[in-house]
Amino acid sequence: MRRVLLFALSSPDAQTFVEKAMANLTPRESQVLSLIVLGKCNKEIASVLGISPRTAKFHVGHLLDKFKVTTRMELLSLWARVDRR
Repeated sequence: MRRVLLFALSSPDAQTFVEKAMANLTPRESQVLSLIVLGKCNKEIASVLGISPRTAKFHVGHLLDKFKVTTRMELLSLWARVDRR
C-alpha cells in the first residue's frame, strides 16, 4: 500500500517527513500549496497563477503524491503539523 498513515506517526516523525517533502517542492508547487491552504479550488488556483485548471489539477496531484496523501484535507492536516517558526 503506497499511502502512509501519517496520523499514526509521532509528532517529530511527521514533522520531519513534511519538512523534507516541502523542501522538495518546485517553486510552482509551493505557490499551489499556498493557494490550497487559502482554500482555493483548481479553477481559482488556475486563475491566480495564469494557468489552465487542468494544469492546476496536475500540480495538486503532484503535491498529493509528494506528501503521500489522497485528499486536500489530508494535505492540509500535514501542512498544519509543520512548525513554521
